[in-house]
Amino acid sequence: MNIQLPFLDYIYLDTGILSYISKNADSSDENIRYKFAMYCMHNKLLLAVSNINFIEISEADRLFKNLTGVLLFSKPFLNYQEIIDQEIESYPAQLTKRSLCFETKSLLFEKDANGIVTNSLKLVREAGVIQKEFISKMCENIINFKKNFSPNKDGKYGLNQLKKFETQLTEQILFYINPGFIKNLRSKLNISLFKGIRLYCSYLFVKYYLAGRIPKDSDLGDFHHIFYIPYCKIIVVEKDMCSHLKLIQNNSDVLNHVEIHNKKFLDDTIKNYIC
Repeated sequence: MNIQLPFLDYIYLDTGILSYISKNADSSDENIRYKFAMYCMHNKLLLAVSNINFIEISEADRLFKNLTGVLLFSKPFLNYQEIIDQEIESYPAQLTKRSLCFETKSLLFEKDANGIVTNSLKLVREAGVIQKEFISKMCENIINFKKNFSPNKDGKYGLNQLKKFETQLTEQILFYINPGFIKNLRSKLNISLFKGIRLYCSYLFVKYYLAGRIPKDSDLGDFHHIFYIPYCKIIVVEKDMCSHLKLIQNNSDVLNHVEIHNKKFLDDTIKNYIC
């Protein structure tokens, strides 16, 4: 029987938060994995798991095995390239949240769920090489785009430029990915519908233009997570990323209706959750 979990929305955790749950799973009598699962069930939330979650966790087998119980209450998200494709294919309609997950049963209802999770490691690791190379190339283009996007008169980038930057770069990315889509438009492009790309652009601006940082290899994972965030009800991420996202939320509508938290959410809400 193909039983589906009744759910209303998604909760997304970045890999650092998943690792925290794994490491602290047995540190007290109150198991954080169990409480997290109950929180999701009671609030009709599915844990959305991205391929970058699997890629990063798979690099530490012990952490991965500790999370198999949590992953039973999850569904795999499409990768970021597939989300972009879905946003384009859905246009001019809004991409539905249910379109973001693979059409599979929740792992909770698979006969050998633990085996499925464990046996996915090899394929995930192979895919990870390709994914990281693509994101690395995208980050290299940051410097090139700066040549075409000037700072304010004081020589610095400001939040007043965020919307313009987001719009310009979103259009350029869409043309680069699918030039035929842009050329065949019969009316003005509705940028608001491309949430994944928009947040990617806004995050680039806040992290590298506004803060003046130089891209590092350790930043690559952030840009995988970015594409899923606008389509989730709750996201829990590392402290720095949380700060960047809240800054974007206060200056753009791309994260409307998204609850943004850092690890404190686990300590204050999940650990104290009464099942």
